[in-house]
Amino acid sequence: MVSSFFLVCIFETLLLSSISSENVSTGDEKYEKIFKELNDLRHTTTFLVQQNKLLQLKLAKVEENDSARCEKSRKRFASVNFLSVFFTVENNNDMSLGDNQVIAFDHVVSNEGSGYDTSNGIFTAPTNGVYVFHVQIRGNEHHSCLVDIVKKGNRLISIWVTSNTSDSSMAVVRLNDGDKIWIRNSHYNGGGCVLDDLSSFSGFLLYQ
Repeated sequence: MVSSFFLVCIFETLLLSSISSENVSTGDEKYEKIFKELNDLRHTTTFLVQQNKLLQLKLAKVEENDSARCEKSRKRFASVNFLSVFFTVENNNDMSLGDNQVIAFDHVVSNEGSGYDTSNGIFTAPTNGVYVFHVQIRGNEHHSCLVDIVKKGNRLISIWVTSNTSDSSMAVVRLNDGDKIWIRNSHYNGGGCVLDDLSSFSGFLLYQ
């Protein structure tokens, strides 16, 4: 790109050549006015060139600061250990349950982070965070079930199903490292609960 200062120099050269060819004296008022305007233009161009250099320096400083901030953010996020935690389990066969019995689903579909223990049916949070849990229950023929999602022994929500019906529910809770969640058969009118093999329990870490 041709600079403004360079264009002014070309214009000045052409003007001087024109004046010389016409053999006009430098005292002519008309050309004195042109010389004055040309000189003012040269000063303006010089000023603009200086301002452009200052703006380029400021822009370079801004880009340097942005780059430093991006690098700082990258290092901060890189130092955070984001865990992947999720599971889905179901039962392979019908389950006959007693009052307040923990429901241990024996078929593992997924268990990222190894939070769910099939031996006792309990999920243990491997890190602090907000977790989402979902349970789907289907009652076997001639049986009704009242099932709870439990946190450290305290009921969070309940699900009620009757013979050959199903229902589901979800709980979103904040857990600390080591907190436990499980599903239990709650006592209901002294009747036994039998779940069929279409029941399942899932959960995942939403964010830390």
